[in-house]
Amino acid sequence: MNRLIFSLKKYHAVYFRVPKVASTSLFMAFTKVDEVVKVENYDSSFFKFTFVRNPFDRLASCYRHVIQRGTPEIMEKTPGLNRHMSFEHFVDKLMSYKVEDMDIHFRPQYTFIPENPDFVGKFENINEDFLKLCEKIGVRAPELTRENTTDKTRYDQYYNKMIINKVITIYKKDFELFGYDETIPN
Repeated sequence: MNRLIFSLKKYHAVYFRVPKVASTSLFMAFTKVDEVVKVENYDSSFFKFTFVRNPFDRLASCYRHVIQRGTPEIMEKTPGLNRHMSFEHFVDKLMSYKVEDMDIHFRPQYTFIPENPDFVGKFENINEDFLKLCEKIGVRAPELTRENTTDKTRYDQYYNKMIINKVITIYKKDFELFGYDETIPN
């Protein structure tokens, strides 16, 4: 599977980039301090980091970005998706795909992280975690701007008990590895 791995050579750091986790904003911030280069192989002694997002929120964001807003190039590559499908139908389609056949926006987050990172930031605490990361790698924190955002509809509005169970099935490993609760907060 294609992974999104980037090196910040000057800072001896490697970024395991996960789509729909403010990855464009993070990428743009890092380009302000170093040349950020996509790599196939990386120096394993480098500091490795990633950012992850609550799978419920990430999937709702994917739905808003790809289906509701309409991203034709993703829908063309992904059989069965269309601009008029409901969130429940979207989740049902995802259940029918093998992980390796999913578009990168829908793939579980763990598939982008080839080994245990030294730092895992959370989307839910992005500003604080970004500052912690910059301190760890010795970067004077650049401004973290909001890039490529989708509307901020509360993700809990997309879910009922049946959809929650399906999403837990698809993203089970993400919930476990990144410590996210398998319930939707009220």
